Amino acid sequence: MPNLRPLIPVLGLLLAVACGTTPRPSDDWDVEVAMDIGPDVGLGGCVLGDFRPDVPGDEIAAVATDGSVWVAGRVDGSWTSELVGRLPGEMIQCAAADLLPGSPGDEIVLVGSARGPEDSGGPGTSVLVHREDGAWRFRTFHADEKLVHAVAIGDVLPAEPGLEVVVAGYGGRAYVFRSDLAGVLRSVELGGRAKGAAVTGRGFTVALADGRLLDCDRDGEGFAVRERARSEAALARVAVEGERRLFCGNAGDLVLVDARGARTLHHDADRLRGAVLGDLDPRSPGEEFATTGYGGSVVVIHPAAGPDGTDRVVVAFHEDGHALHHLAAGPVGDLGPCLVTCGYRGRILVLRPAR
Repeated sequence: MPNLRPLIPVLGLLLAVACGTTPRPSDDWDVEVAMDIGPDVGLGGCVLGDFRPDVPGDEIAAVATDGSVWVAGRVDGSWTSELVGRLPGEMIQCAAADLLPGSPGDEIVLVGSARGPEDSGGPGTSVLVHREDGAWRFRTFHADEKLVHAVAIGDVLPAEPGLEVVVAGYGGRAYVFRSDLAGVLRSVELGGRAKGAAVTGRGFTVALADGRLLDCDRDGEGFAVRERARSEAALARVAVEGERRLFCGNAGDLVLVDARGARTLHHDADRLRGAVLGDLDPRSPGEEFATTGYGGSVVVIHPAAGPDGTDRVVVAFHEDGHALHHLAAGPVGDLGPCLVTCGYRGRILVLRPAR
């Protein structure tokens, strides 16, 4: 497999050391605090979706280390947040989509520990959160002997109605559930602990703790598993666009895999926990890549935009050294396209290109 450590040159990277408690944006990114539950509870994952159909635009759902689940959004130009509920175990990641046509808005799928913190070594769980009769409802649809750490939603099996939900974790298997989460459609042996997942055009891809990125492609009634790339350290997040894979992990590398092979777009001295690609900055042509992690920075990479044709890297802001644990992208409320991050300081932060 390709060696992922050599870095392409990057220009303009300034990792400023912040002194205060307010996020420090770069000159051309605005940052807002959408929610702050205090520094004693960390936020492990976040996702965008239409969780409040009576309010224009999408909201942000986030999961916390104490098992709490939150939804934050904008109402009449101001941020509001709601404690949706609390589970007995730490939730690690979440995904969202319109899975139940009879339920208003999008549903949230949570994965994590069935009881206690992530590192407790106990069993894992997968939980559906949906609205019914004006209230939030929780339904456990999958129990595992080990921690469930990865979740993705998409059209994994086109022959099946609706979207499918993929969950995977430290048990070394991935499970594909039907849209109503009433049963398992497929089970795939991974041969390693899963940390992140994303849906592809041919099935799904999984990032493993042993450093492997696996593509699981539809093959008859099952899936063919092949190694797409490998890192020297545990992987954590993966995103997909067409045949391209963007992933990151404990080595601190943000890696793009495409028809040209694998190349490292960005390196950080600490672990990375964000992998996002798309048209993240409408002010510049084409697409961008973004990441975040334990170093506390959100980094945006503009490909081939530097004066010598190399990638241009922008630090959108630096979070005073507090670890950030996830990154999402999409339109939020009335703000338009945004980057959304959360971390172990208990805050949801929303970034958007300055007007």
